[in-house]
Amino acid sequence: MPSNRLPLIAIVFVVLLLAFAGFFFWLGNSKNIDTKTTDTEVKKSSMESSICSSTLTSPETNTVGSWKTYTNSTEGYSFKHPADWETAEQGATSIILSNNTALFSFQFGVVDEPHGGMLELSREGVVAACENTEKVSLTGQPPGGENFRRVVTQINKNGKVFTALLTFRFVDDETSNGLKENYDLILKTLEFN
Repeated sequence: MPSNRLPLIAIVFVVLLLAFAGFFFWLGNSKNIDTKTTDTEVKKSSMESSICSSTLTSPETNTVGSWKTYTNSTEGYSFKHPADWETAEQGATSIILSNNTALFSFQFGVVDEPHGGMLELSREGVVAACENTEKVSLTGQPPGGENFRRVVTQINKNGKVFTALLTFRFVDDETSNGLKENYDLILKTLEFN
């Protein structure tokens, strides 16, 4: 009988050897899978933080595709704006955009007193330059009277507070909402170096 046990012992030994080898092979591959997942997650996270325009919906991407890009190399920022909005730099820290067909201006840069004593209508959260911040809607008295509106968003970047201001006369809801939609899209395309 001892010679009959020898093949059985050899088979058990081979099975145990294969089981150990399989276990260590699986263990080595599971570590590689975890590492690959972590690397992918890190790459995805860094891509999301550097490309804020990825927050644009497909229709918004189509809209801003025909817009111009304004770049301020001194302050290190850029954003897209409607092609028919004219630019007028106001010193090294600010830019004013306007359209002769509508009574509005969009200003971006370092701005003193963005609220200007106006009354607050509403506040809502927005993303600007990859940061969560607030958009504050205001209404005012003189110089524009009760039909004077302002939308203000402040962004802290590079040790400075930058302010986006949309100022306009309220004509009707459609015009007002269109201007605010463009304002929101400008904020979504805002990038700092």
